[in-house]
Amino acid sequence: MDVRLTSRSTRHRPRWCEWRTAEGGCLIDLQAVYEARLAQQGAFAETDPDLTRAAARFSPRRFRSAARVRDSLVTNLVDLIEAGIDTCPHGAPLWIDLSSRKGRADWLPDEFFCRPVFGSDGMAWTSATLRAIDAVDVRGTIVADIGAGTGILGFHALARGATHVHAVDSDPLARAVAGMNARLLGESERFTVHAAVGDVARSTGCAFVHLWGVWDLPPVLPAVADRLPTGARLILAPLEGTGELAQIEGTCRDLGLAPTRASECEGWYALEVRIAAAGRPLTPISPREGR
Repeated sequence: MDVRLTSRSTRHRPRWCEWRTAEGGCLIDLQAVYEARLAQQGAFAETDPDLTRAAARFSPRRFRSAARVRDSLVTNLVDLIEAGIDTCPHGAPLWIDLSSRKGRADWLPDEFFCRPVFGSDGMAWTSATLRAIDAVDVRGTIVADIGAGTGILGFHALARGATHVHAVDSDPLARAVAGMNARLLGESERFTVHAAVGDVARSTGCAFVHLWGVWDLPPVLPAVADRLPTGARLILAPLEGTGELAQIEGTCRDLGLAPTRASECEGWYALEVRIAAAGRPLTPISPREGR
C-alpha cells in the first residue's frame, strides 16, 4: 500500500507510525494527530513555521521507553476520539485502518471503527463468539461485555434484542473506540462503557468474557459470575483448539459453573456455560493455576 496517496492534504508531510495488532491494526499519522490536538485546543496556526518540528513531541527519540511513547499517543488519541475528531485541520485522516474486514457481520456499517483495538468481524475468534451469542436468547436481558474492545459483541447482542449492554475494558483507548462506535450505531443510550467489572450492576442477565487468551479467563470468572443470577448464561472466549476448550471446561466445573455447548469457527471456540444453583462460593484462581 502506498500510504502517501491516502492523504487528501498537501499542507503537511505525513509521519506514519505503524500500530500492529493480531487483527491488523492501523497506520497513524503523528503529524496529523499533533495538528488535530492543536486545533482542538484552539492553538492551531497554519502560518507557524515551527509546526512540523513541533510534532517531534510524539517522536520516539523524545522518550526513554516505548511504553512512554504509547502512553503519550494513547492519551492524545483518546481525547480526539471522544471529541469525534478523525482528521487534521487540513482534512488529512489521522489513521488508516489495517484490520481485517471480511463481512462476517453484515449488519456492521463500513465506518465501524477498529484500528488499534481488538474486535474486528474479520477474525475467526470473534466469529466463534458471535455464533455463541446467536445460540443464546438475549431478548429483554441486560448484558455485560467483558473485554469489550470495539464493542462488537455487545452491539450484536443489542441487535438480537438485549435491552442494555455494560461494556468493560481496562484499556482507555478501547473504551473511547467502543463509545465512538456506540454513537455511530445510534446506541449510546443503551451502551454504557466501564473501566472495571466491579462497575457493572449485579443481576445482569448474560455476560460475554472475551480476553487476550485462555490464561486470562480464570482470574475474572468469579467476579463476573457473581453478577449473574442462577441460570444465566456466560460465554467465554477466545479458545484456540480443543485443548484450550477442554482446559476451560475443567476450570468452569471447578468453579461450580456448568458448560453447556461450544461454538466453533476455523478452529477457534467460544464456550457457553450456565450459572448453576448456589453452592460453594466461587474463589479466584491465579493465572498459573488456570493454565
